[in-house]
Amino acid sequence: MKLLYFDMIYKKGHKIFDKCVINNLALLGDVDVVEPNNWYGTETNKVFDVGVLEKDGNRSRCHFFWVGYNNLINAIKLIKQNKYDVIVCGECELLSFFLYTILVPQKCLNRTIVIHHQDIDTMIGRRILNRIRRQLFRIRKNRYYHCSLEPFIADSLVIDFDVDDNRVLCWRYPVSDRTMKKERDLDCVGISGSNDETFIQALINKEIEKKVVKNEGLRVVLKSKEYEFDDGYLKVIKGWLKEDEYDDYYSRARSVLVPFPKTFINRISSTVCDAISRKIPVIGTDIPLMRYYTQKYSNCFSIVSIESFCSSVKRIGSKNEIQDKEFELFMKDHSTDSIVWTMKNDIYRIGFGDDR
Repeated sequence: MKLLYFDMIYKKGHKIFDKCVINNLALLGDVDVVEPNNWYGTETNKVFDVGVLEKDGNRSRCHFFWVGYNNLINAIKLIKQNKYDVIVCGECELLSFFLYTILVPQKCLNRTIVIHHQDIDTMIGRRILNRIRRQLFRIRKNRYYHCSLEPFIADSLVIDFDVDDNRVLCWRYPVSDRTMKKERDLDCVGISGSNDETFIQALINKEIEKKVVKNEGLRVVLKSKEYEFDDGYLKVIKGWLKEDEYDDYYSRARSVLVPFPKTFINRISSTVCDAISRKIPVIGTDIPLMRYYTQKYSNCFSIVSIESFCSSVKRIGSKNEIQDKEFELFMKDHSTDSIVWTMKNDIYRIGFGDDR
């Protein structure tokens, strides 16, 4: 079986996941990979060094469209020159991807799988671009396959966006045991780049007024794009963390906070998977991701508010046997063996027209 993997954006935060997908695809057939500047460092069948990467700090809509357009044009050239059984797009920019659905032959589009990250959420809302994305998506949505990273996202594609259920796949984010024997001297860390700034600001204000974290004797480290704060108990870091700093904070944490905004709807977070891989329980705001995990792994996940923050940190940080069993269940559900088995059935069905 001959497979092609390409991306439209090549985001830093998705690189580890993308490499896992490529490695898993390599177990199923010969994989050609489009990766500018040796982005993934893959050793697959063939690597095409074409395309462009997003520029650090440039988050404009025009920039993402330009990056996405250039990368899909390079991918289309390869698709027309080669005969691929299945084509996998690892990151989708919906405006430029609509051009892909028009420019590639229909038989190739029918063998294309798009892995959805936050692009689904860019169709939600009343802004003009959101409505344009939604309308373009609806026109061609059942001409290719949609890959979600958790079942609740797959359900949303079918129910909320009217995608045929036989066009929706689910390849979960891979998680393996990364526990480390290190003193866990931090009660909670929340260092995702998706943190809700209003939550961070409210917690800082409450700490200034009532010393809620200090009075409970908790040590908390959070990350923000806008704020800095440190009273010896609540520490808020502004800006990006280096990879070794990120790993150090996680290795010392008793719990992880994901205070994501309400716009975080049809996506997952690698920070959650990083926490579970280290057997660290997660608390988070009331979003679909947390509701899904809390229902399925109730001893490892808990929904939190500003008012319940300190009590939730103290409660969920206390380990028990049931929690350990749920950690193991989560890692089994998200194991490489389980994911590859699912991918194999999907890839063979799409590429050959039947399950094998």
